[in-house]
Amino acid sequence: LLNYHFHLLTIKRGNIEKDRFSISIIFKDTYHTLVRIDINGDTHDNPDGTIAPKSHIHIYNDKCDKKDRFAYEINLKDFPDIYNLYNVYMSFLE
Repeated sequence: LLNYHFHLLTIKRGNIEKDRFSISIIFKDTYHTLVRIDINGDTHDNPDGTIAPKSHIHIYNDKCDKKDRFAYEINLKDFPDIYNLYNVYMSFLE
């Protein structure tokens, strides 16, 4: 895992729903997602039948073909400045 180079840090924001966005880090060599945070998106159906709410995090898992297939709930109250994209970006890099 540590031998990979990161290719992209992406931020995608909704045009109509300004409070809806995703931030992700993607591996350069494989284009697999290392981590992605979705805020106010759609709910996510996990392969095991559990459902992650509209705001969730995907974390790389090499047990799945699609490495970011599982999503886990995040509590937006833990991120009081979540809608300031610059601050979110800087926090994400930390």
